[in-house]
Formats: sequence, structure tokens, C-alpha cells
Amino acid sequence: MSALGQIVTSLLLFSLSHTQYNTVQGDRQQNQQSAYEPSRVERFPDSQMPALEIGDGSRTQLGWEEKSNPVKQMQPERQLLVLNEYLDATLREIRESPHLRKVLDPLRLDKEPIRFQNGHIHDVRIGGLLSLHRQGNVSLLANEGILLAELAVTNLSVSFQYQYTLVSQLKFEGRFDGSLEKLSATLHIRLAEHTSQLLLFEVVDVGRCRVHKFTGASRALNWAIRRALQFTINSNRDRIRRKVESVLRPVIEDELRKVSLEKIIANILH
Repeated sequence: MSALGQIVTSLLLFSLSHTQYNTVQGDRQQNQQSAYEPSRVERFPDSQMPALEIGDGSRTQLGWEEKSNPVKQMQPERQLLVLNEYLDATLREIRESPHLRKVLDPLRLDKEPIRFQNGHIHDVRIGGLLSLHRQGNVSLLANEGILLAELAVTNLSVSFQYQYTLVSQLKFEGRFDGSLEKLSATLHIRLAEHTSQLLLFEVVDVGRCRVHKFTGASRALNWAIRRALQFTINSNRDRIRRKVESVLRPVIEDELRKVSLEKIIANILH
């Protein structure tokens, strides 16, 4: 066989094996069904939501089992109003709770100082978490009755005390006030008429830090120390993310028990 013939044969064999592989993979994907996959999301358009199919092929506006579907008789526009209001009401409960205001406004990071070369920062406080709000319309995971939403805080503040040693005899102490560009979170709730269940609360992003006010250093050293402190807090954003997540998760879970989906439906219908 010529060299050209060998090349053509190899390409044909490769194409055949690749087609067989794709067929097998496609069969595997069809056979793998998960009851809860966040990728299987039906987005609510601004004005309407199409009906969704449930397991037996019948159609319902929300798409989970009829016995646990308290809003199945609603028009799409009202469904959207109910589910948006349900989440908003939960977040309002958090904002209006005197106890939670003390815990969350501001939220103190761990007591242990955050150390860096030549110094450390301590008494780190995160403010603005009470402005946590829904970002855009909620979404619905088809067939499961699971509400999915994106949350955000856009005016997050950060402050801390610092100590910085330039040389053994030259030490600085002061205060740093700044802001974090944003905080974004994902929320999944299994809906029920009386008590819904929090499936997931995850802080997915904390924005970079910007300096607003800085005290304790001379004009000559202001820039260098300021950069060191800003770098330190930016390097510890994951620590902030984990702290916010661990504190807010049980708070949201508890507030969900206080907000009645049934009452929200009644208020919107009447």
C-alpha cells in the first residue's frame, strides 16, 4: 500500500472510532439521570414562563409533584411574583431582625490576627451584609420544585487595625478603612408549602479591596504600607468568603422557617 493509501486508511479508522466513542458517550449521558443537577435550570423570562413537563409527561406550570405544588394553578406572571417575593421576604426578615443586625452589622472576622511580612492586621470587620439582595429573577429546576437564585452585596465595607514594623525601632500602628467591590452568592431552596429546605448557600466571589481611609503612617511611608495592607486583605478574600458563608448559611436556613409561602400566595392573590 502506498504512503497516501496508509494515511487515508488511518484517517478513516480514526473517524470510525471517534464516531463510536461519541455514540457510547451519548448513550451514557442519556442513562445518567440525577434528581438534582443545578445545570437543569428553566429560566423565568421577564413576562412569562412556559409550562414544564413532569415525570409522566403531563404538564404543570411549576413542574414538581402536584401534591407539593402550592402555586400550580397560577398564571406564569403570578408564579414569578410569588417566588421572587418569597425570597425577598426571607431577606427582609434578616435585615429587620435586631439580633441579626448585631451579628452581621458588622461581621467580625476570626479573632486571630492575619500576619504578613513585617506586621499583622487584626479586628477585621465586614460591613454591609444586611444589604444582601436578590439579583435578577429566580429560576426553577425543572421537575424538582427547587428555587435557584443569585444574591449580591454591592456596598461591602472592610476595616481593620494594623501594626507594621519597618525596622526594629520604627513601628507603625493605625486603622484601615476600605471597601470590597462586591460579594456574589448562589442559593438553592427546595420549595414546600409550609417549611422550605435550604439545599445550598455558597459565596462564589468576593471582589478586590479598595482603600478609602488610612491612618498611622508618615507621608513618606504611606504608599508602601498602604500597598502592603491592601495586598494582605486581597490575599485573604477566601478567608472572608468562608466566614460570610458559614455565618449566613444557618441564618438563611432559620429565616426560611419563618416565611410562609402559603401566606405570600394569599397576599398576592388577594
